Amino acid sequence: MVGGWESRSELSYITLQLRYFGGHTITGMMCPRNPLVLLSLLAAPVFGATVQFSNLLPVGTTPTQVKTAASGNVYVGGYYSEFSGPAIFVAEISPDGSKLIFFSQIGVDCVGSMTRCNFESLAVGPSGSWFSATLYTSPTESNSAILGPNSEPFPAYSSISDMAFDSQGNLYVTGYDPNVVSTLGSLSGTNQSNSFIVKLNGQGRVIYAIHNYGGSHIAVDDKGDVFTVAADPYGQTPTQGAYQTSIPPELCNVVTMNGPACNNSQYVTGINATGTALLFSTYLTSGGGETPAGIAVDSAGNVYVAGTTASPNYPTTPGSLEPEFQAQPQGAGYVSALNPTGTALVFSTYFGGSDHDSITGMSLDETNNLIYLTGNAASPDLPGIFGIYRNCVPQSFVSALTTDGTAVTRTQTVSPLNGYNPSVAVGSHDTLWVAANYLAQMNLDAQDAPIACLADSAGVSVTSTVTPGQLLTIYGNGLSADTSTSQPSNGFYPTSGTNASVTVNGIPAPILFESPHQLNVQVPFEVAGQSTATIQIANVDSRAVPLTASAASIFEVAAESVGCTPAYLGQTVTLALNQDGTVNGCANPAKAGSTITIFADGFGVTSPSQATGAVVTSATPLNPQPIFPPPPTLVSATALVGSISGVYELQIQLPGPGTYQQVGLQGNIQVQIVQ
Repeated sequence: MVGGWESRSELSYITLQLRYFGGHTITGMMCPRNPLVLLSLLAAPVFGATVQFSNLLPVGTTPTQVKTAASGNVYVGGYYSEFSGPAIFVAEISPDGSKLIFFSQIGVDCVGSMTRCNFESLAVGPSGSWFSATLYTSPTESNSAILGPNSEPFPAYSSISDMAFDSQGNLYVTGYDPNVVSTLGSLSGTNQSNSFIVKLNGQGRVIYAIHNYGGSHIAVDDKGDVFTVAADPYGQTPTQGAYQTSIPPELCNVVTMNGPACNNSQYVTGINATGTALLFSTYLTSGGGETPAGIAVDSAGNVYVAGTTASPNYPTTPGSLEPEFQAQPQGAGYVSALNPTGTALVFSTYFGGSDHDSITGMSLDETNNLIYLTGNAASPDLPGIFGIYRNCVPQSFVSALTTDGTAVTRTQTVSPLNGYNPSVAVGSHDTLWVAANYLAQMNLDAQDAPIACLADSAGVSVTSTVTPGQLLTIYGNGLSADTSTSQPSNGFYPTSGTNASVTVNGIPAPILFESPHQLNVQVPFEVAGQSTATIQIANVDSRAVPLTASAASIFEVAAESVGCTPAYLGQTVTLALNQDGTVNGCANPAKAGSTITIFADGFGVTSPSQATGAVVTSATPLNPQPIFPPPPTLVSATALVGSISGVYELQIQLPGPGTYQQVGLQGNIQVQIVQ
């Protein structure tokens, strides 16, 4: 595999000695017939009509959590970077997503070089009141502050994991703090985890505090009973008759230098409304390896938990969606429901495909009898996905699982994997809200569009924008009725294939390759200066994405194609030629101090300008040149003779082994060098 090409018949693979880029030779590699069409292993999706991205938040915001109120209003929290430094924000948006009601920068103490802030949690009360939890870390201490719209003096804790409101407007907080002491008459555990649960009224007064219970996620029912899930090495003492009273033998797929990584056993606890007695406490574990992502309780008292595990031994139930582990030797999500007494499973299922998938958030929708899950997918066969190809993952996803755990009604991929721990909330009119470095509305009932995703054809870094002159790959369904590789004629690549035709802002785009599931095109240079690029596949589909002036990207290849296995299995490395013209790789490293050649595109309009779709005939110097602060040393940067316009070869001198990130270039220069 080269540059993300997979061995499929429609890609016209050949194995031969290839004149690569019109000037260098690669021997014995699997390459596409047209060596100029390099595809990345990871793709950057573009989004169909099922997903709408909000542009209401100010520039510089990074949403990480989203909640909805009974009114339907949407509350978003995360990071806000302005000229004076990073801060924390909370915003409120109207139910239909059309209006920003308020935007509050609440982490003003984060601004400055000596203090770092982490947005930990967001809770929204029945009246629309809200509180956020923020971890302030300085060189001398770390504390979590609870911040609200009225700046009440709430107590501080070492670390807050989650918060929830009850119907009376009381706030429940869980996390870890060795200094929390159980209030008189309240529960106090003995597991020495330093976890805690605190119930506070709306003015910040402590109603009760519980030590060594809670820890990860918290939910409250209509009666004020509290339910928590956690996973740690300390465990918990199960109640009599609990579903799982002991930890089963560990069976772990993930092994580190220090041994198996599955050492945290999950347990679920229910506590009465006064904080004085256990309703139940039970293990819900494979023996270790669970990472819980959420907990919820329905009106009948059933308790739902979701998360990710690396173990094939997690407890499941017959007849559930996925009772068997599918992702060996990877990880998978899980969803389980306990009965109100914690004595039996209502259902329990894995949730994943053949690769590593994770669940990072959960939201219960009793009205539609659905459990909404969000996370990160690396499997093209994740349950409920339709028409998404391996080239389009990893991605964030949202899935709808029935509350009996037997079926997925729909899975929608949302974005490239640039979001950390996506969060999901149920909005009005069956709208879902997702936050993960972006804020999006979605409707899982809408149909998939033909375009599944876009990819930068050079590097593996995901992209949600396009650049004039960039080589672009479009993945999807029904993109063309034919499979063919284009050849230049009279010095230009054609702007129509045997079946496909693509325009960008109405300007014909050169087509390098077409198949039913893939189109490789060049973004015309003529779109420069515009803010949006509308990519139209004639009679098929269109997408509008932001247009950037420049976003240069380094060409990469699969590591195994240059002999770099098993250490680099599944990874990519820089496509580089040693000084003697041979391909750099683990079996053919460069000598320290020698000059190597790498390739890049996406520089936008350069001087002198290049013509869209033209075959380069002269090694015109790249101007302006990329900034290369030493090391390495940029020797030259010129248009690549024999290639399509917009592709450049950069000769650089590297002093020794290492990975180098260059200003103005997406991707790292990762090549093999010996002293």
